Amino acid sequence: MMTNGLDNASPVVYSLKPRIDRCCEADFDENVEDPIDAREIFDLIRDINDPEHPLTLEQLNVVQEELISVGDEEGEKIVDVCYSCIIIIHT
Repeated sequence: MMTNGLDNASPVVYSLKPRIDRCCEADFDENVEDPIDAREIFDLIRDINDPEHPLTLEQLNVVQEELISVGDEEGEKIVDVCYSCIIIIHT
């Protein structure tokens, strides 16, 4: 069977979450602690392009804000990102 080298030649393209401008004056004040949250991490990685398609990880639903958690363990920030993917089995 001949393949074009892509695991998924016709991926489903999902709609994008609206962008939220959360910039405020405190963001520029170095004396104010700016906590990291799941949305901030999502905003940083949502526009990464997939290596096989001219689509972003958000468009392919590989990253979702709901699958990102940010915690604090013994004074260190812990960021956990779970990526979603669909495995295609060729028969």
